[in-house]
Amino acid sequence: MAEHLFPTKSVDAISPQLASFFSEEQLRFDLYEGTVVDGTGTRVIYVSTDLLRGIHAALSHEAGPAWKTILRRCGELWGRRMYKQSSRQVPALLGERLDRLKVPDLLAFLSAYFAMHGWGQLRIDLAPSSEHGAVWAYLKYSLFNEALRDGEQRVDYLVAGMLAGFFSELSGCQLGCLQLAGKQGADDQSVFLVSGSERLQTLFESDADEWDARDVLRRLYCA
Repeated sequence: MAEHLFPTKSVDAISPQLASFFSEEQLRFDLYEGTVVDGTGTRVIYVSTDLLRGIHAALSHEAGPAWKTILRRCGELWGRRMYKQSSRQVPALLGERLDRLKVPDLLAFLSAYFAMHGWGQLRIDLAPSSEHGAVWAYLKYSLFNEALRDGEQRVDYLVAGMLAGFFSELSGCQLGCLQLAGKQGADDQSVFLVSGSERLQTLFESDADEWDARDVLRRLYCA
């Protein structure tokens, strides 16, 4: 079961249409107004690691350990809005509705979206979904890992919320997402598990930071 934790396969190359859509040439910079707008007219803002460290420090000071829940909830709302916004953009881009895309095209779009916005290199593994009702996601070069890696072992709570929100909208079901222990070093990546929110809550009632990744696999696949 260890092969599900830290796969070595790289992200598939995106199509020319996606590459063009997410390219720097699609961005319009207005130095007078101080704005950056993408090809769909949506304003883009760049967040530095210093700002993330400041947000994390403020949340930790004001909310204590609840900072994780706050970021996860913010991420879920963001993921739902990301899905709705993408649903308006994708038909013009790929000639098909987002929820009707072929699986490779959908996953390529999601990976390109994450890369273009600087979250990191995302890969989604749907192989366990039919048999185990779970989706695995792997994020290399995580922005949060880079900004906060000297602190908590798991820091990608915002990204976990984004994945939960996006796939909840896509599936029409309430899904949850857990981040398992990230792997530090040359092959640095965060590992996420997406499944039914009630199922995850039933299987894992203890503090997520105490979970052992292989025990997660055993519990999930034996349930």
